[in-house]
Amino acid sequence: MENLKKQLLYNDTATFKYFKDTEDKCINAINKLTLIAEGTIKDGVITDYSAFLKNPEKWLTDTYWNVWGSKYNPPHADKKSVYERSANVNLSSVRELTQLYNDTAKALGKYAPSVKGKVKRNVIEKKFDVFVPEHKEADFKAAMNLVKAIEKFQKSFPTAEQYHIQRFTNGVIADLKPSISHFRK
Repeated sequence: MENLKKQLLYNDTATFKYFKDTEDKCINAINKLTLIAEGTIKDGVITDYSAFLKNPEKWLTDTYWNVWGSKYNPPHADKKSVYERSANVNLSSVRELTQLYNDTAKALGKYAPSVKGKVKRNVIEKKFDVFVPEHKEADFKAAMNLVKAIEKFQKSFPTAEQYHIQRFTNGVIADLKPSISHFRK
């Protein structure tokens, strides 16, 4: 069997769009949570997004308490109440944004944004290129040779006859296309 270089079949733009839209929702939730943190505590307060996104509500109330709350409230005061009252933030909105972030990150699977020190997007169009599987290279080559032969035949013998190339190659090409679950692994 002759070795072929990795042959691109197509870019799965529909799946890419789904993941890109989901990633945008996830990043939006992170950005809104960041705005809440920076608006109520100080700009640049989040230095480690992985710690922040584990439990934003606890992180916000604890950090607010350490920076502002403990200075102006008795030690026995409830941190959550102090944060909601002093920062004028309803923690239920923080919980909703956290839930949105968690749900979209879970839906993205391996494409979820990387959250270490900073947030990094992982949905890149090139990752949705679909190539001919190694075990199907011979089938793909045969199908492409058939298409070329028919095109050559049509140039040599012009005719109004339509050759149904798809009928001969459909099964081969259909077997090469992965499902959306291929991208979630």
